[in-house]
Amino acid sequence: MHPREAARLEALLDLDILDTAPEDHFTAICETARDLFQAPIALVSLVTETDQWFKGRCGIGLPGTERGESFCTHTVVSDEVLVVEDAARDPRFRDSLLVAGAERVRFYAGAPLEVAPGLQVGSLCVMDRVPRRFTDRQRGQLQNLARIVTAQLRLHKTERLLREREARLAHLARHDPLTGLPNRLQFRECLQGEIARAQRGHDGFALHCLDLDRFKAINDSFGHHAGDRLLQSVADRLRGAVRDEDVVARLGGDEFVVIQPGADRARAITLAQRLIAALSSPFDLDGHERQIGVSIGIALAAAGPVHGEALHTRADKALYAAKASGRCTFRFAQTVEDSAREPVLRRRGAA
Repeated sequence: MHPREAARLEALLDLDILDTAPEDHFTAICETARDLFQAPIALVSLVTETDQWFKGRCGIGLPGTERGESFCTHTVVSDEVLVVEDAARDPRFRDSLLVAGAERVRFYAGAPLEVAPGLQVGSLCVMDRVPRRFTDRQRGQLQNLARIVTAQLRLHKTERLLREREARLAHLARHDPLTGLPNRLQFRECLQGEIARAQRGHDGFALHCLDLDRFKAINDSFGHHAGDRLLQSVADRLRGAVRDEDVVARLGGDEFVVIQPGADRARAITLAQRLIAALSSPFDLDGHERQIGVSIGIALAAAGPVHGEALHTRADKALYAAKASGRCTFRFAQTVEDSAREPVLRRRGAA
């Protein structure tokens, strides 16, 4: 057992390479080692807690072995090349499946793969079915090839970290960092998607604009950290109140929106009531229960031509009407026809 086995296994798992598909560059190194040392078998072997797994292989059909059957188990406890000139005469290996089984391995030379100081995760090895010698020069050559394998393993980790970083950046670009909800950019994308569906003749949808009641007073009294925690709790409750196909987004401050696909007036009312109920229960702020509420403006989009900005503006106007009527309630926006006639009615009144 490696003296730092837990750290060694952690380093191996951190490579994120176990059970991945074969890669040409590892196979190419094995082929180079096989040709250089005139050996029928060459392996890039990684040692897990229980098994030996081959990331690259030439001349052998096995994908791996149990750890106790492997030569590599002994290689990873050292930073030097392990050479076994005749495994059938070595008590450590003579009963191994590789030696006593169909493969009939007699010779082994393995260089450890050290991915961090003192942490060897596997080996690059060559094997033969007859006993043989291995010179100091050959040891050095095998060690040099092992360094190339190690560099590839580290590169694999670096590429994974870069992919993860790119995924995080892509997520941040389209999500609110505080609540994890879609942000304004993703909201606009989702809204345009629903508009495109409506224009193709699919069912219409509802756009709910939400504004928290009494949030500013709580934010001023308890501070911005408490306000942030409250917004996170609000986001969680909103997630729990909608369907999987509904989209909840935070546009900034205490301004949230919900896109409700396939909604008519009755379905929009049901969701608005559910959202109001979800935010009516008290919130715990550092041991103090505080109640807020939510006002909602709703704009309905029927199947056919829809303009996203105009729809959002209508829902926003309905939100102000809801807040003006006493809060903790909802109001519907005017229809498109009513909105189009409004300036004419005003001019007539002025005349």
